[in-house]
Amino acid sequence: SGINAEYGQSRPAIWDLHICTIVVPALRSLFHSKHENHLFVACSTLKHIIRSFGQLIKDNINAPPTGNIDITREERYKKCHLCHQQIANISREIMRHEKVQGKLGSAIREIIKLSESFY
Repeated sequence: SGINAEYGQSRPAIWDLHICTIVVPALRSLFHSKHENHLFVACSTLKHIIRSFGQLIKDNINAPPTGNIDITREERYKKCHLCHQQIANISREIMRHEKVQGKLGSAIREIIKLSESFY
């Protein structure tokens, strides 16, 4: 279970790998939005996912399941693979925003830099 620092109490974590497999593909449409606030939300969310799950995703991609039957590991690998592909697609797509100035440009460049750790 995760600790909710804001309230100082132990609660189940809201985010998990399953949620990431749902949210990451949905972020692609936000990155195509013409509304700056949509882009900020997409950057903030993707930054959280990469920081929270990036190492787990990378570790699982680099060590796929072996011939042994381990359903949990296979499911985790599939989720990590999906997230990895989607984050790679988003990273390529947001390169067109790399030259944007101001806070949004900084947020986008931060996402690009964070996503480079996957490769």
